[in-house]
Amino acid sequence: GVRIPLPCREGHRFAKEVQLSGEQITASIFKVMTRIYRYLYGLATKEVESTLPRLRE
Repeated sequence: GVRIPLPCREGHRFAKEVQLSGEQITASIFKVMTRIYRYLYGLATKEVESTLPRLRE
């Protein structure tokens, strides 16, 4: 899987402040990254499709 390194001290402090486990924080980051990826992939797909010639039926 993809790992996003957080400085250990900062990650633990953040987890304490928001009262979440490290696993929950990692899952949330993964969810956000997945949404960003899908959004950007959708934009790129539309851009490519708009430049392709249309087939005549």
